[in-house]
Amino acid sequence: MEDPEVDVAWNAALALSRIGDRDAVDLLVKMIDRDYLDDFPAVEPDRQDEIIINAVRGLGLLRVTETRALLVSLSREDPSTRVRSAALDSLGEFPSADPSPP
Repeated sequence: MEDPEVDVAWNAALALSRIGDRDAVDLLVKMIDRDYLDDFPAVEPDRQDEIIINAVRGLGLLRVTETRALLVSLSREDPSTRVRSAALDSLGEFPSADPSPP
């Protein structure tokens, strides 16, 4: 995840989330931040959505309680319906979490 090539680092974080390694959490949290992604001009808006969706899925797999509020926020406020839907799906991974926004 320390690779200077951002795609390599992002893919490493996603792979770690799939095997339940919580070391990926900090980078996954960055990956759902559109301001962070804006720092990479080569990342088009549609690609931003894909990066965020993949990170959201990774966070759902890890079920880290501290990230639940971020997912709730995305599910309510992200401009992309695809991202909002992915956030709701990932919230469903959390035990006793109510994935539906009020």
